[in-house]
Amino acid sequence: MKRIDKHASAETRAGRQDNTIFPTQGLSRSAFRRGRSTKAAPVYSPPDRAELVERLRQFRMFERIPLTVLDAVVAGAHPRTFHLGESIWRWGDSAREIALISSGFVKASRRGRNGASTTYGLYGPGDSMGLYAFWAGMRYPT
Repeated sequence: MKRIDKHASAETRAGRQDNTIFPTQGLSRSAFRRGRSTKAAPVYSPPDRAELVERLRQFRMFERIPLTVLDAVVAGAHPRTFHLGESIWRWGDSAREIALISSGFVKASRRGRNGASTTYGLYGPGDSMGLYAFWAGMRYPT
């Protein structure tokens, strides 16, 4: 019987030394760890309209949108900051918003009936989430 070190990584415990199933593309191992940050959260001040328009222009889908349309989008926007471990939405929630990621990383995952978490994707700066469910009037799949 193989002895398993309780401090070994999940890859080692599963008998895989490489990460062939889900390539990390150079992300540090800490991007996949669970837990709460012990650092104090920075003071958040909501961005003004001009800053929001500039942030939207950084996303490919808004690059060529006229300024008047972007102003309308910004008028309905509700910028939020999420911290490590917080959920943006849950599986089955009505798709009423999209997430545009300007910094950090977001992991889309879902827990199965057995309690195991399945990761469906990692998203970073410049990515969006929930767009198709929002446009189709569906519920969030993850």
